[in-house]
Amino acid sequence: MKNLFILLSLGFFLNSCSSDDSNSNDSSSGEELDLTHYILKYPSGNVTQHNFDGSKGINAERNGKEIVSFEYNTNNKISKYIKYDSNGDIEESYTFNYDSSGKMISVDEFHDNPFLIPENFTRTLTYEGNSIKTTFPKDDTVNYNEEFILNDEGLIKEYIKLDFDNTFESKLAFEYDNNKNCTTVSATNLTFSNEQFTSVYKYVYDNNPNPLYLHFKDNYIASLIIHTRSLFLDIQLRNLIRTFGKNNHIQTIFPDGTPENGKFSYEYKYNSAKYPEKVTTKNIGIGATTVETEFFYK
Repeated sequence: MKNLFILLSLGFFLNSCSSDDSNSNDSSSGEELDLTHYILKYPSGNVTQHNFDGSKGINAERNGKEIVSFEYNTNNKISKYIKYDSNGDIEESYTFNYDSSGKMISVDEFHDNPFLIPENFTRTLTYEGNSIKTTFPKDDTVNYNEEFILNDEGLIKEYIKLDFDNTFESKLAFEYDNNKNCTTVSATNLTFSNEQFTSVYKYVYDNNPNPLYLHFKDNYIASLIIHTRSLFLDIQLRNLIRTFGKNNHIQTIFPDGTPENGKFSYEYKYNSAKYPEKVTTKNIGIGATTVETEFFYK
């Protein structure tokens, strides 16, 4: 359930290379609603609330204490994302820098994490056609190289990560339906014997509007950057893309051999406008847990 929480707390950011949709989320009922906040309730008793102003994420609070905050520049582009630890100290932050045309050109990052070295660094972004290339540190001396390849609608088509010497590290390939929902992810990684191995995940959606779609669409590239910095890049990027589709994700078809503890089921309750009102997410493995998400609109 931690992965679900991370994804829902990291739905944000910018529109420099996103698809050129209108600013409304089409509802099958014809009624359009604006998300004001949503609440996640955990078995532990913890409650997390995520607050919005239109498509802009404002902050997230756990049991009334701020754990995520967002800042925007005068052009309404995300300028800073900050995540706080349980003591209120900054755990990680991203400052996004743009050129005069509004294109993201660099990101200043801070990570208070012993597994992410160094703590402070700046990554630059290079654009060529539908390709965005960047680097981030593997350690204090060498970098990883990564590339985002977008399709003609501005959605991620491939993500490629190379080691400092340009040897293969990992790759994810994405396919979409006509409504821009990601239906298939092919994840290629290295085995312990240094051989490439591909796992295929398939996703099923309802026909109703996803209230988080506009937030992700308007902050697309920054959201991708944050999730690829994760130690669990494969899982985070897969789940990010399917969670914030135009419609609501209702089922994952996993590769053969996936343990039950890694599988989830979803039960939706919709309002009269066909927007989700409540989602019950269950881990269907041993020691199954349940998280409830409630959405609020105006």
